[in-house]
Amino acid sequence: MSHRKVTSTPVWELDQWIYRDMYHRKIVIPIINRPIFIKRQKSKVPFDDSFPIWHGSNYFMLNNKAVSELLSQEDTYRRLVNFYERIKSTEQHPCPQEIVLQSIIINNCKTLKINNDYCRFTKWVNGVWSPIYLTEANFDEIRGSNALFARKFRSPESDELVKLIDNMI
Repeated sequence: MSHRKVTSTPVWELDQWIYRDMYHRKIVIPIINRPIFIKRQKSKVPFDDSFPIWHGSNYFMLNNKAVSELLSQEDTYRRLVNFYERIKSTEQHPCPQEIVLQSIIINNCKTLKINNDYCRFTKWVNGVWSPIYLTEANFDEIRGSNALFARKFRSPESDELVKLIDNMI
């Protein structure tokens, strides 16, 4: 099993699969039991060349300036949220919370600097959509990182690790 340690922000990126899901409705035809994709009207999608869709982790921190910038973008925020409220969950990216704020920040908040250290220790297994549960075997890696937070914990697998961390702090 190969692992990759992520201690900085996962790349905020444009994603061709998200674009496909945005611009096409997925409908499953029961007779053939296969999905077909029907194009959405471009006017119904809040993303375009002047406002591309960005995605990234929903685990990030904002300072006061970033929060103020986001609050000043209420119209853009409302437009994106309305879009997601109109479409069925089966027709959209599985994690809209990984798109809305990220797209607003990258597209509209030009005065902000993005720091790629998101202060979290996370372990991933290649090909899996969710990080592994941390155990006491990860303690030295966590202690040696610059991370302020760690994820993902679950009892009973992480119980000994939690005790080690509690004793350290």
